[in-house]
Amino acid sequence: MRRLLILGLPLLVWVASVALAEEDTAKAAATRKVLKNKVTVDFKEETIGAIVDDDGLKDQLKGVTFDLNVKSGLNRNTKVTISMKDKPFEEVLKAICDKNGWGYYIISNEKNAYDGRVVLKVGKERGYEEGKEPTAKNDKDKGKAKDKKEAKKTDSDEKKEPKEKAEPKDKAEPKERPQVDDEDKAERSAAIKLKAAKELIDDDKKERAIKVLEDLLDRFPKTKAAEEAKELLEKLKK
Repeated sequence: MRRLLILGLPLLVWVASVALAEEDTAKAAATRKVLKNKVTVDFKEETIGAIVDDDGLKDQLKGVTFDLNVKSGLNRNTKVTISMKDKPFEEVLKAICDKNGWGYYIISNEKNAYDGRVVLKVGKERGYEEGKEPTAKNDKDKGKAKDKKEAKKTDSDEKKEPKEKAEPKDKAEPKERPQVDDEDKAERSAAIKLKAAKELIDDDKKERAIKVLEDLLDRFPKTKAAEEAKELLEKLKK
């Protein structure tokens, strides 16, 4: 037995200029808005394939389509039992993913034919592709702001202090630490992008993989991941 009752306000027309994340396309933002609608669901031993293809679900989540990434290891025949009342649909997705070791994200790329589609896969994604989460971007921006603030403060201190009272080299050493942190952060970010590109290649999404690799080389050219990304990019462009 299965039933799906959607509660709450009717869907509103989502204006393209309003986005929940800086890089969201209009379709991705619209999908993200729909996933916040409150629903009541009751599925017992239904396969995930049947759930996402459920006519009642499609009728209530108009414009939203799902893609089950079986190449990641997800099985369409995995049975799901879930019962939630008056909860945002994104919480329903999260609960399903938590129970099965899955992740989900919304495709946000105007050049992608599946722009705005919800992808379910084996992973830990929660709404955004790995490496593209708003929190990750905010942390990066905060790091840049902090570096600028420290640099400005250092310049100001140097102007106030006489040259003959300059700090010894060993005491000035801590000033180099942020650079090391930046290098580590760049290596991690580059590695994440390289992994994302490889997953896109596995999903036969060659054009998107090329863009991710080009972005990696542009932003993190001196990382270890950049060397592998360059070789991989050359192979894809042949």
